[in-house]
Amino acid sequence: MPPILTGYREHGILRRMSTTPVRPSALLVSQLVLLGGGALVSAVLVVAVGRIAFGVALPHQLGGYVLALVLAAAGAMSLGLLICALARGEKAAQALGAAALFPSMFTAGVWLPVQTMPHLLRAIVEYTPLGAASQALDQAARGDFPGLAHLGVTLLWTVLLGAGAVRWFRWH
Repeated sequence: MPPILTGYREHGILRRMSTTPVRPSALLVSQLVLLGGGALVSAVLVVAVGRIAFGVALPHQLGGYVLALVLAAAGAMSLGLLICALARGEKAAQALGAAALFPSMFTAGVWLPVQTMPHLLRAIVEYTPLGAASQALDQAARGDFPGLAHLGVTLLWTVLLGAGAVRWFRWH
């Protein structure tokens, strides 16, 4: 997402939009819904293909899984929106996005499962947006309703990152 909105800024599209009654928050929310919706559809397809083609079990706590997945997607998209708001240009947005991507993947447990991390690192990771989200998704997949602490941390990060994006967003 960051290169898209910053590309709009560089090409003058956002400058033209600034003359309309569209508020920055409406533009950012529309991007969050559009791209977040695409991410959620992709996640559903991954789960469906896993189930149909490879016999992977569905999450045992489906409601909790969907809730955690929506919050995780919203948190990741909010981080992207904040990068869009802060980046001066398309190349800077790509660099900031890459700089945010790898730590986010680490805290989500992509390279090292969170359960195998040393205790102190695990405690720190569980207070990051994707760290908390991955813990909530893991709990729901195992059959427990996601912990309110993990859901709350993910929601708090989503709100803070989204509010920062709205606060620092520039049309040009």
